Amino acid sequence: MKKTVEIEKFDLMRFTEKTLDYCKTLLDPEMEPTSGIGSAEDYSSIPDFSDREERDLRKEILEDNLMLFFPFIMGGTEPPIVSADGSSFSYNPDDEESEYSVLSDPMIIHGFTIRKEGENLTIESAAYYPGGCTFSPPFLEYKEDCSFLEEPMEKFIDSFITA
Repeated sequence: MKKTVEIEKFDLMRFTEKTLDYCKTLLDPEMEPTSGIGSAEDYSSIPDFSDREERDLRKEILEDNLMLFFPFIMGGTEPPIVSADGSSFSYNPDDEESEYSVLSDPMIIHGFTIRKEGENLTIESAAYYPGGCTFSPPFLEYKEDCSFLEEPMEKFIDSFITA
C-alpha cells in the first residue's frame, strides 16, 4: 500500500494517539510510548527507536521531514494477536503454510511509514525487522502487499482521512 494524502486531510493527531495507545499494549509500562515509533531518513537508514523522553511526533513528521514508522501489528505472542485497529487474528503457530504464519515471528513488526513531501504525507505499508545478536542489523522495508493484513491496514489509514 502506498497513499499520498494532503496534510490537512489526514488526522495526524488522532492517528498518533491511536497508535500510541497500541504501543502502550506492546511496551513495558515503564517505557515512554513514543519509543515504539521509529524514525529514519529513508529505508536505507537504520531506524532509531530510542527510549528517550516523550516526543512530539507531529512536529517530527511536519518539521523535521523524517520518515517515521508506526506499528500496526507485532507477532510472536500467543494467538490471538491484536492489531492497532483492535482486530484480532487467530492462527495455528505450527501451520507454516498458513498466510497467518508471519504473525508467529517476533522479528517482524508490520506497520506504516509516514513522511512529509511538500504539502502531502506519503504513507506506505512497511515491515520493521528489529535485528538482534544473531540477526542482521535493524532495518525497515517497504511492503507493496502485506497479504491478509493489506485490507485492515488500508482501512485503518482510511479512517484518519477526512473529506
